[in-house]
Amino acid sequence: MDFFFDTGVFLGLDDKDKHHQSVNGFLDKHPKDANRYFSAKAAKEELDSKRREFTRRGWSKAERRRVFQIINAFIWQYIKNFTNYEQESKKHPSFDPLYRDFLPIVEKDHFDAAILANAFLWSCEECGLLSPTVVTTDDGHFYKPKEKFFKIANKHLNRAIILDIQCVWDDF
Repeated sequence: MDFFFDTGVFLGLDDKDKHHQSVNGFLDKHPKDANRYFSAKAAKEELDSKRREFTRRGWSKAERRRVFQIINAFIWQYIKNFTNYEQESKKHPSFDPLYRDFLPIVEKDHFDAAILANAFLWSCEECGLLSPTVVTTDDGHFYKPKEKFFKIANKHLNRAIILDIQCVWDDF
């Protein structure tokens, strides 16, 4: 299978995160030798903003370093590609309409809107995907409104959408 991770999955690698057990269970069930993992450049940018947020929350430098070493090691070993359909040099014509229409659904979280827009474009543009699935820890922004996202994507992309959106704790 091919999986597209949102930022929460990366944060769930930390053993102190509330989603750690679910993320580890998912990775045990879907090992990297039998699956491919992707994400969006927007997820990396959101991780950078989280680093600053953790500093404001009073996390020690050692705590921040530990968490981001775990995340960076995972990215190095697992992530095949970070999509970036919003990048100017290869901007996809459907990125802005998807992003703009997703934004109110995700309560103006520009990272989530960009991650979702990239995921839908990835599922349509990447060749040879097997059961492409967005994996998230954010059931409020990603999973619960997923039918709205599919309706918007169908309108803008004019093609069959083979993407699925699942929470990391779901059995799939």
